[in-house]
Amino acid sequence: MRRHSAREELVASELTLETGQQLDTRSIARSGGLGVLILSGYVVREISISGRVAAELTGPEDLLYTSHMVPGDELLAFSVHWSALVPTRLALLDRDFSERLSRWPEIVYALFERARRPGDRAAFGHVISRLPTVDARLLTSLWHWASSWSTVTADGVRLSVPLSHERLARLVGARRPTVTAAVGRLRDAGFVEQQRDCSWLLLTSAASLSDGQAQPGIAAPALEGILEPLGFRAKVALPSTRGTRAAALDELHTRLAEQRELLRVASARHQRQLSRLRDRSDRLRATAQLSALARLARGINNDHDWRDDTNGVAEPAREEQRTG
Repeated sequence: MRRHSAREELVASELTLETGQQLDTRSIARSGGLGVLILSGYVVREISISGRVAAELTGPEDLLYTSHMVPGDELLAFSVHWSALVPTRLALLDRDFSERLSRWPEIVYALFERARRPGDRAAFGHVISRLPTVDARLLTSLWHWASSWSTVTADGVRLSVPLSHERLARLVGARRPTVTAAVGRLRDAGFVEQQRDCSWLLLTSAASLSDGQAQPGIAAPALEGILEPLGFRAKVALPSTRGTRAAALDELHTRLAEQRELLRVASARHQRQLSRLRDRSDRLRATAQLSALARLARGINNDHDWRDDTNGVAEPAREEQRTG
């Protein structure tokens, strides 16, 4: 009876976001209430300070508090943006909904649990950011997100969150070229595969053995195997289902995309270096021209002074010759 009455009375307004659309946090704050509950899709929060951007990922069943979305006055200058990674549906838990909710404390407790998840995930992310290598931070983050949003397939654990290398760099606290290189090493070691839609497949063949014994169920790989860079030289056997032509083409497309990205970054770096060299060459050329002009000016001044001195001595001698 209580469940039926709750379904009848606890009706919330729905908000929809298209891919890349910003969440209007000010409007949500004016509506009062608890905030918004993510029904489907993924929303990323990006905080920018002095040109540096850090990101946090939220997804289905996460409750975003109003106070969490709209920060108060701070001494530091910063900006916060909430944007959808995919088409996203949210439930607006405004003031009217919150007033009706007081009759069902069990639902209030469940919503508090949903509100706790983003904070716990962010705290875990801070711990991950202390890991010594980007490879370890990246792989651990992917498995941590998979614990909340993933499906288990015959090939491995599929994390259907479209995370580009640029987005991953902001999430794990690294630069995009570094993440691209780390993804390549993890893929070659048999830990991950990036799909063409930017989703991720976490391979369990590398995680199925620990201390030489098979482990039941799905488990993330032990970090000891990836903390040392030399550990990536050994290839890990992949499931036989990856031997299809489609999988090989997908891997080829991914590698080509990564190579293009690396070449683009290198080209941009070389262009900046070439521009700096040109500026330096122009400055050196201008300095050489000024030095030549200065030497010429000194030569002209010295010649003029010598002529003045010569004229002053020779003129009385000529006068004496004429009078004699």
